[in-house]
Amino acid sequence: MIQISENDPISGLKEVIPRLFEVKFDDFDFTKYHPDLPQPLKEIYEIDAFFLRENCAYETIRFFCNQDRLVKYQDLKLEEPFFSFVNQNQANWKCRTRLNSDIVMLESYYETVEEYVLPQKIDEFLTTFALQEIAFNLPFYFGLDYENMEEVRDKFNKIEDLWIDKKYVYEHPHSYYLVDNDCLVMWGGMNIFATKDEAKFEFYKSILKHYSF
Repeated sequence: MIQISENDPISGLKEVIPRLFEVKFDDFDFTKYHPDLPQPLKEIYEIDAFFLRENCAYETIRFFCNQDRLVKYQDLKLEEPFFSFVNQNQANWKCRTRLNSDIVMLESYYETVEEYVLPQKIDEFLTTFALQEIAFNLPFYFGLDYENMEEVRDKFNKIEDLWIDKKYVYEHPHSYYLVDNDCLVMWGGMNIFATKDEAKFEFYKSILKHYSF
């Protein structure tokens, strides 16, 4: 049973991803990154590079860029006191950090410019970001919307709580579950129930109220 640990969430994330995409991570090489880059960012950039090498994304150049966007490593402005590492695709906000730091600074442009430190540390923020992007990637394979988590719990026996009630920038808390070992369920904001397994997808369609992506 997988449950992403609060103490080391990126390691938990690296256990979840092989369940969803039937891949096995190579040993990661962090020497290519600035030595003072926060370790969780190095981990995410290595996962991103792995997806690119293995072509695990569906008709996308990069994996972590569907709902929001991981700034390419070569585009990080590490000489700045705070540098952006995740941007919203609609350009309403960006998240920044600094070298040797675990904080996330939000800079918002909705109505007035606001800037403040998010309560979650960078490893927690990046785990929620990564799971959100994976949830938005999987519907390119097979994805359903669904009514609510009560419906899911009523229909399925094996549901693993992965990462529950986590804030992500402005949104309501996000929760992520694993159903039948390899189906990622996202609850909060948009509700996504998705898999790469075509047979399972057809079964899910037959028992869940849904619309197809």
